Amino acid sequence: MTRSLVINANVNFDVGGGTLLIADGKGQHISDLAKADPSSTYIYVFCSDSDPTDTSSGLCRQSACLAPARAPLATVVADAFAGNAAEFPTLFKKYYKGGFTEPGTSGDPNAAANSGHYTPVIAAEGNFPSVLYDASTQQYLIAYTNDNRAIAMQHGSTLLSWSGPIASGAITNGANSILYPTLIGEGADPATGNGNPWLFYITASNFPDWTTVTVVNRRLQLKVK
Repeated sequence: MTRSLVINANVNFDVGGGTLLIADGKGQHISDLAKADPSSTYIYVFCSDSDPTDTSSGLCRQSACLAPARAPLATVVADAFAGNAAEFPTLFKKYYKGGFTEPGTSGDPNAAANSGHYTPVIAAEGNFPSVLYDASTQQYLIAYTNDNRAIAMQHGSTLLSWSGPIASGAITNGANSILYPTLIGEGADPATGNGNPWLFYITASNFPDWTTVTVVNRRLQLKVK
C-alpha cells in the first residue's frame, strides 16, 4: 500500500515486526545450514499485507492478511558486507500465485507507488506474525493477532502450508487489547523450539496508553497428534 493511501484512509498499517527465518526454496527447514546449497537458501520474512488492486471479493482485498516474502541468503549477505544499500529494494520478492515473483517494496523512497501483489498463505486478518521452527514436532509454528483482540496460532510443515487455527492456541483477555506476540525458542537458538517454546505478548485495557500495559509470557507445550 502507498503511504498516501494509508494516511488518507486514516488508518495504521503495520509493515514490520515479522520474523526472519532461513529455509530452502520450498519453505522447508534446513537442519544443517553449513551443508546447505547456497543457491537454494533463502531468508524469509512474514508480514501483514493488503492489495487494494485485487479484483477478488475475498477478505484479503480489504483487510491485511499474512504473507511471506523472501530473498537469496547469499545475495543479502554479499550486499550487506559490501554496504550496497541501493540493492535493498530489489532483494525481497513477495509470494504470488505459487512463486516469489512480485517486488517486496515499492521501489520509491517515499512509498508513493504500490509494491507488488501478494497471495496470502493464511487467508485471515492478522498482524504481528511471529514464526519459529519446533524441532520436537518438526513443524513451524506461527502466532499472530486478530484485530488486536486475540492471538491465533497455526502449525505447518513448510512456511507456505498452514494448518488452520489451533483451537488450544487461541488466547484472549476479555475486552483488553492483545498485541506483539513473539515466539522464542527455549534453548540456545531463539528461532528454534524443542517442544516448549516461549510466547511473549502485551495486553492493555486502554491501548495505546502504555501505563495500562502488562507484558505476559507463557510456556507452550507442543505435541504431535
